[in-house]
Amino acid sequence: MKRLGLVFLLLCGCGPKNAPALPYAFAVYGDCRRFHKVHADLCEQMVLGGARFVLVSGDLVNHGEESDWVRFREITKDLRSRAAYLPAMGDHDGKLFAREFGLEKLYYDRVFDDIHVFVLDSTGRFREADQLAWLEERAAASRSLHKFAVF
Repeated sequence: MKRLGLVFLLLCGCGPKNAPALPYAFAVYGDCRRFHKVHADLCEQMVLGGARFVLVSGDLVNHGEESDWVRFREITKDLRSRAAYLPAMGDHDGKLFAREFGLEKLYYDRVFDDIHVFVLDSTGRFREADQLAWLEERAAASRSLHKFAVF
């Protein structure tokens, strides 16, 4: 039997009880650096599922080289054009990660109505005092009902 490794995909919906509007749909996955066909299939399902945003727990590419990122862009192009794509950096992603996503820092946050997402940089094992202070301040100030951290 062919071993594919672990791939995690979660399509979630959340919203207030008795809300007339459609619930939010978002997806969570990670470690998509190998098995490109599986990754492409996951991306297609996220598009079909109507994910409004996608949380990615890192290791988007295998070695962090430009050729890895070219393949990644091809696989995620449709998904990234339709949904906000919020990746955390993994230890395989390399120095091109920040450039790929236009990030000044490897930690950031985004708010989607009543959902606040904190994307953290775990590559330094959370030893950076600046990041932890930022997280504490932003999380304490957040008025969102739902808060998610991705790393």
